Amino acid sequence: TQEAVNNAILKNLRNYGLTKPNQQAAVFTFSPIDGRILAYAGGKDYTRSQFDRVQAIRPSGSAFKPFVYAAAMEKGINPNDMIEDAPIKIGDWAPRNYASKYRGKIPVYSALMVSSNVCAVRLIQEVGIRAVIQVARTLGISTPLEYDYTIALGSNGVKLFELTRAYGAFANGGYIVQPYAIEKIETSRGKVVYRAPKTRITRQISLKTAAEMTAMMKTVIERGTGAAAKIGKPAAGKTGTTDDYKDASFVGYTPNVVTGVWVGNDDNSDMRSIQGGTVPALIWRDVMKVATEPYGNADFNYPEIELKGFQLKPGSIKVYKEEDDKKQEENPEEQNMTETPPATTPAEAVENFKKRNAVQAPVPEAVSQPAATAPAPAHQPSVPPAPTPIPMAVPEGMN
Repeated sequence: TQEAVNNAILKNLRNYGLTKPNQQAAVFTFSPIDGRILAYAGGKDYTRSQFDRVQAIRPSGSAFKPFVYAAAMEKGINPNDMIEDAPIKIGDWAPRNYASKYRGKIPVYSALMVSSNVCAVRLIQEVGIRAVIQVARTLGISTPLEYDYTIALGSNGVKLFELTRAYGAFANGGYIVQPYAIEKIETSRGKVVYRAPKTRITRQISLKTAAEMTAMMKTVIERGTGAAAKIGKPAAGKTGTTDDYKDASFVGYTPNVVTGVWVGNDDNSDMRSIQGGTVPALIWRDVMKVATEPYGNADFNYPEIELKGFQLKPGSIKVYKEEDDKKQEENPEEQNMTETPPATTPAEAVENFKKRNAVQAPVPEAVSQPAATAPAPAHQPSVPPAPTPIPMAVPEGMN
């Protein structure tokens, strides 16, 4: 597997013309069952650069979205619930979908499959920023996370090591397994001077949530933004691309192996059109074909999650340009936004979510309305106000 990692990095970077010293990739692969690290590459050439990019803090882009969806699943939202894929604005921030394309009402699982930005924002509005941060924390993301809606689109920096380890919970029924690198150390005479302690395993999300997330992320590879990562066996994963194409990643898993891939420039310059579904997905595919060989075509031992068939109606995909957004700013009623108290129980959250998506967009946890366009809300949730979000639209390619 380590040889496959080394070869996959060099081959796929070269195929896309990423041959300069600052154009790098990193890969981390481990077993979600017992925590064994199977392969680890902090860059493409250790003789030229010893910097470990597996431990570097870089924005994850849409690879962070599964934590938003996991928080929603934990609250009781269903993958088949409908959500509005349409323009939305929070204060001065108006997140956009890739190519400004919007599909109207679509199932939650479909929103993750096509990596809809606005749907991820609607979900974090529904479940709350705090709930998303809590899920990320319990799954092992330790880097500071801003109390800000933009984290739904991966604006925060995270370590590839932690991101990949967190995905292990989706592969292993909700359990977090701590990766380790050394089994044992022996002297030249065979005396064992060190043996790895028993792997620490803790359950952090429910089996149901792990099964739902896996079912949804399978569609990302089957027919979504990660189609280039197909390995001919059951697998799930998520693409990630940051604004201006500065970081691209793909994190995915089978029941026995989890692999995370990052591609980017050390000087934080853009990579033009490189997205998570291109070079990172191809590296991931080449690595996983080798790493999963001992396990055959093993599928996840999860309760069956039915994803109901859905087909967009002809003409439902719309492209909203800047003048359309300006028109919405001038006519806030067209945004169909209301201000209501957040639900206090998971059942109420789900019910309110379904009601709002049947008629109108979900409501932000705490939205600063401009005085010129809307009155102050009657209800102020007991959470700290969100700071002014960073304008960030995460591009994601579509097949």
